[in-house]
Amino acid sequence: MWSAWQKKYDVNKNTFIFLGKKVLVLQAPFYANAAFHVDALIINYNLHPPDLQSLYTCFTPQQIILAYNGPAKNTQNCYETALQANIPLYCVKYQGAFILSAN
Repeated sequence: MWSAWQKKYDVNKNTFIFLGKKVLVLQAPFYANAAFHVDALIINYNLHPPDLQSLYTCFTPQQIILAYNGPAKNTQNCYETALQANIPLYCVKYQGAFILSAN
């Protein structure tokens, strides 16, 4: 299944199990032609709102954590897009440190 991902992005180095949850950390834009479920998706790059919906559809995470501390306008746009689309987004810039629960 991993062969469906971009070859230049090493997902194995950015995926780990923490408290029994599968976590993926994205450091750059990522596009795939297959779905893969993760419990938490941490986005650590300047995300644009259209990408948020495609990432949510691709990974079906219980929680997306926006960790990138970029321009306020981009962060706000992502936050508003998530609210409108009912995407579970936690924004570290606005809400502080994220704590992953084992439940």
